[in-house]
Amino acid sequence: MPLMGRGREYSRARGVAEWLLACAYRGSWARTVADAHPGSREATLRRVPVALHGAPPDLRMNVAVMTDLHAGPTTSRRAIERAFRLVREASPDLVLFGGDYVWLDARYVEELVGEMRSLAPPLGKLAVMGNHDLWADDTLIRRSLESAGVRVLVNERVRAGGLQVVGIDDPWTGVIDADAAFRDVDAGPVAVLCHAPEVLYSLAGRRYDLLVCGHTHGGQVCAPPGVPIYVPGPIGRKYPGGTYTLDNGAVAVISRGVGTVEFPLRAWCNPEVLLLEIGASGRSSCRGAMPDGLSESEVHA
Repeated sequence: MPLMGRGREYSRARGVAEWLLACAYRGSWARTVADAHPGSREATLRRVPVALHGAPPDLRMNVAVMTDLHAGPTTSRRAIERAFRLVREASPDLVLFGGDYVWLDARYVEELVGEMRSLAPPLGKLAVMGNHDLWADDTLIRRSLESAGVRVLVNERVRAGGLQVVGIDDPWTGVIDADAAFRDVDAGPVAVLCHAPEVLYSLAGRRYDLLVCGHTHGGQVCAPPGVPIYVPGPIGRKYPGGTYTLDNGAVAVISRGVGTVEFPLRAWCNPEVLLLEIGASGRSSCRGAMPDGLSESEVHA
């Protein structure tokens, strides 16, 4: 497939591989398989209590997180429909989209626009781009998301109620400008939204309380009872999916996402959306540190 967006790290070999996969998945047969497979279609809502350091004692927010929707030839339509239904029923205050809205072709984003419009959280809908979005056609995808009332953040900070959300470009294929992203951050609680957990390499020395990412798919295909077989990147392998306390005391929540790529099935790793139940912990905010045992040079290992 040709590179249509601004993404980096798109090799000729990847382009050929994606062209071959697009040929293999021509038609709807892979989606039919995924729709019939309970482990690929049965999206779940995972509630995650999050105590933010230094937040006002009266802070109470429910934040829905949807990542890796991957509209395209391998993702179950039923999984996407169920995921959005779960979010609507949860009635969150804010919705965060963590990137990778499509796979192979940016035009698949149109399958998501109506669902995104159906969400009406009082504090809005915020999004960042993922690696597949930046390879496909990020201009088209951004325009489609904005038509659904979603604000796309690229290295910038916005306020959503009592929370500051810092949206950072994809660490694998985008261009991160942490100085610009954190320029307007004040003393209140800070949540960083980025597609991939490799953003941690760019957060050293920054003050934040919460990190929200996707990209890992939780492994997508796991060994029972849910042990990832393969996850890209050294930080992804350390934080494949779930809730973690980072070395600096901040909370990282990594979603295994909704959709699939390359292979149309999930195993012991059902699609999920998150509902972060955010409150205050009374502790002071944290400055980022490099994860134990990892160096900045290992980001593309």
